[in-house]
Amino acid sequence: MDTIEFLREQLGQARGFLEGTMGEIDDKRAHAAMPGVLNPIAATYAHLATGEDGFVQGLIRGQGPLFATSWAGRTGLSERPPERQPDGGDWHDWAARVRVDLGELRSYAAAVGEATDAFVGSLTPGDLDRAVDLSPFGFGERTLGWVLGAGVLGHVLSHWGEICALNGAHGGRGFPR
Repeated sequence: MDTIEFLREQLGQARGFLEGTMGEIDDKRAHAAMPGVLNPIAATYAHLATGEDGFVQGLIRGQGPLFATSWAGRTGLSERPPERQPDGGDWHDWAARVRVDLGELRSYAAAVGEATDAFVGSLTPGDLDRAVDLSPFGFGERTLGWVLGAGVLGHVLSHWGEICALNGAHGGRGFPR
């Protein structure tokens, strides 16, 4: 198995875990407020989908993200997340007020996953050495391989874990069995 196949397999498995968890979450649980600065599940899931879309389609590929092109107005979000700002912007305020249609968001997230998979599948192992400037995000210059591994795969897995914990706190299974 080469690195490209490995990344595609791992991303697919991580998305399967995430969607398995999201499948038991209803609208009430998805939008339930959490104490402190924890964000509702719906906002975390929206961040995950729009973040991957913007990162892969926008930053890496230099194209318009799906949320601004073919999926504009169909993401299931009442409003897009705030743009990244050095101080975090008003992320928590957005997370508290955004309303999400889970069915539409899950369809959009699936399309984002398919677009990412198609892109990764078009790469050669040598492409993974290409430099990507992540200075605006505080990571300097990294290789495309690092971005796809730590930035995309790691992002899916970390927020899946967060969603599992939030789901468990609301009486759901938490980590699927």
